[in-house]
Amino acid sequence: TEPFLFTASTTLTATTSISASNALSKALILNGVPYSFPSTQGASSTVLTNNGSGRLTNEILPWVKIGETQFAGAATTTLTLTSTTTAQDIRIVVNAVQSGTACRILMQLNPNTNTGLGANYKWTLKPNNDTATTGATNDSMRIAVVDVANDGFYVTINLSNDALFRKYATWQGAVLGSATSWGGSSFDDTTNQLKSLNVGLGCTSGASTMTSGRITVYASQN
Repeated sequence: TEPFLFTASTTLTATTSISASNALSKALILNGVPYSFPSTQGASSTVLTNNGSGRLTNEILPWVKIGETQFAGAATTTLTLTSTTTAQDIRIVVNAVQSGTACRILMQLNPNTNTGLGANYKWTLKPNNDTATTGATNDSMRIAVVDVANDGFYVTINLSNDALFRKYATWQGAVLGSATSWGGSSFDDTTNQLKSLNVGLGCTSGASTMTSGRITVYASQN
């Protein structure tokens, strides 16, 4: 077919097929820039990427956001996901500013489908370069603690989600005016992938509130 040049506003009211399979000879030219498109539809959550010469291909994003909550002026907040898909890895980002003392992050995995949670959770926490503490009988993983007034903190939690292995979590965080908080956890489930996730951010003191912040959860697409 012959090339067609749109020189004014044009409305196409029916299905229109445009051959744009080669950026050099059969391109779709937009603002003088030639593009070629893939010949098949991309899978869900894929994006079009450019090789720098106008050739577009469908690519899978390494991470997709599957949940988020934002908050302000609250003593506690919780993000609960009832489906974490079949992702092999999960990443959780917590960013908050608090106006009191003794705020902490707690995380439960499969909270509604597992019995005897306390026996299954194990964790080690090392806040602000102090002596590490551990827990093995709690009903949740203790991720981070902030005990200084008017501090902000940022914590990234990486979580494995392979059905046949224990679920391990590692985290690294930074606290304004203090230092770092890091640690690791395990959840003793070797038969299922995580189906639900509960991340709670709360202040244990009645005078403590979080002035602003967010909890965001990403899932890998591997």
